[in-house]
Amino acid sequence: ATLSSCSGRIALFDPNQQESSATLTSCSGRIALFDRNLQQESSTSDEYLFLFDSKDTEKDDKPLCDDELFKNLGLPNSGKGIGGWLLASHTIVEPSALVKLLDEPTRGESHDTTLIFKHEPLILHVAASSLTRGRQLLSLALQLGFRESGLVVSQHRVTVAIRGHSLALCLPIARHGSLRPGNDYLSSLVKEANKRMQLNQEKLERLYQTIQENMFDRVIPKHLAATLDSLAPLNLWGHAAVAIPVGAEGDVGVLVFGGYGEGPDIVGEQKGKKKCSRSNRVYCLRRRKRTFEDKWREIAQPTLSAEHRMKRITSSMGVSAFPVDFTPREGLDACLLPTKKSAERPVVALWGGRASPAKPFNDLLLYDFEPSLGPIFLKPVDIRGMQPEARWGHSFTALSGKDGLMAVLVGGRNETKTFGSLYILKLVEGDSKGKNHFQWAKVDLGLPAQFHHSTVVENDSIFVFGGHSSTDDLLESFRK
Repeated sequence: ATLSSCSGRIALFDPNQQESSATLTSCSGRIALFDRNLQQESSTSDEYLFLFDSKDTEKDDKPLCDDELFKNLGLPNSGKGIGGWLLASHTIVEPSALVKLLDEPTRGESHDTTLIFKHEPLILHVAASSLTRGRQLLSLALQLGFRESGLVVSQHRVTVAIRGHSLALCLPIARHGSLRPGNDYLSSLVKEANKRMQLNQEKLERLYQTIQENMFDRVIPKHLAATLDSLAPLNLWGHAAVAIPVGAEGDVGVLVFGGYGEGPDIVGEQKGKKKCSRSNRVYCLRRRKRTFEDKWREIAQPTLSAEHRMKRITSSMGVSAFPVDFTPREGLDACLLPTKKSAERPVVALWGGRASPAKPFNDLLLYDFEPSLGPIFLKPVDIRGMQPEARWGHSFTALSGKDGLMAVLVGGRNETKTFGSLYILKLVEGDSKGKNHFQWAKVDLGLPAQFHHSTVVENDSIFVFGGHSSTDDLLESFRK
């Protein structure tokens, strides 16, 4: 909401949506020529060419022509002091405009007075609903380079003043004498002011975007609105889940690994009383043509003897691996590893979990498709670096694949302690023998110890949310 401002006002806050802030006074920035000796008059004759219509400036961004400038021989008294504006433009102006204004005939003292040519950057005063909101807005403004900004706290209002003088331009000129530069200089001066005005506008747009993204809830466009569907019950907890795209029609398969509980009702299974236990099963729920199936399916695992498994060396993502049994476990996590080409088959990586509180895992497993056996669990042969300690309740999240970075492991716990460590899993391609291998690297960031948290990766940023920090106080999060 804009309460009062000059005609180059800034409207950053919608009063119908944002109740925490309101714009008090503002100016989006201007190029101006000021005559402090100009006589004030109250006439409304055609000599006054008022500030250009804001509607016109929205239609095109062409420079103002000479006859469109806000020029006058004395504005009506505004109560803000003596003098008047020969030029005040909130957009760029023609380079010849300043020469024309200085060559125009004048009346009285104004003929020999010293004039001030300015480019004034944006200034914005915002009333905040609280000191906390005011500090938040001030912090954003300072980060964007408005270094002369500040906070004014009175008994009735918290006001944030946003301003920066890095683009300011102010110098004396005159119609005649030693302060009258040549016409080429005057044109170059206007071009410099125009350049600063454009940079000022870019800063204003960044300010607007930053405020919208950081201070207010975004309104989700209708075409992006989400729907919540009730799916077939899973009846598990402590499991890991990934979604694998299938085809080009938006179909997906949701895969669930391990966990603790009764498990879901599956296709082809007779109903009966179930027993809660740790699971070593893989379940799948498919979505076709935007509709999920009404029952889970169990994906069968091939049965191989121990001898056969050790002899059947295969590869996944170019890393040598051999088939293994997926043993019952809970507290594991899994992610879909990034691939270089969309046509490459997806590979799921699983890490950790526990068979019991005293028996955590630190094994890295790959769930891949073996042509003669179908979907199968594989254990990579060559894993190097500092491997994480066995744990459960950690997060294991896919990275972008850039520079071989596959996944990040954060936190977790074992029977006696909680971890605050972070490990990166990297795929190293083409070693001295021309083979790929996985490599762990520990990154010391001083993270707080945590487990049962969530991790999200966006571009190059890793966000960790929630969880517990104490193994002895499982009600900790309910008291915070």
